Amino acid sequence: SKLSNQVLYKLVDPSLFSLNLENSKLLNDTSCAIIARACVQLRRLSLEGCTGLTCEALAHIAAGAPLLEVINIDGCIAVGDKGISEITRRCANLLVANFSGTKVTDAGLQNMASCRNLNSITLRRCAQITDKAFQYLPIELLQLDLGDCPQLGDEAVLHIANRCRATLQ
Repeated sequence: SKLSNQVLYKLVDPSLFSLNLENSKLLNDTSCAIIARACVQLRRLSLEGCTGLTCEALAHIAAGAPLLEVINIDGCIAVGDKGISEITRRCANLLVANFSGTKVTDAGLQNMASCRNLNSITLRRCAQITDKAFQYLPIELLQLDLGDCPQLGDEAVLHIANRCRATLQ
């Protein structure tokens, strides 16, 4: 998609509840600032494949859309710990998070435990997370997808089993 900031500015609205901008290659951090300022009721946001976004984009979203419940940033390859920490720290209503294909590390996942409602996390292709990341899992987690995370081993499985045994499906 070749959605420009000028068109995006005309598209967004304060009553917008859900926004899917997957694979919009022209989106950048300024785009997310526009979304955050205009979409104060935003609950669902998919930015999958928007490779022009950085941590600054997520900081804008976290500050402007604190009611966010679902976020998908799969394939946002320039997003790392700072941006993901902003989302998990500031969006208390977060239910579903897809951080696949980002540069997140163990440090970026530390705030996950504070997301009391978070019940689904997808971290596919997150090459920098290790077993230590899973000591921060929310206890009420229902779904966890860790496909193609090469540094995970037995310790991660033990953390998951100990923290989420009663709820994980």
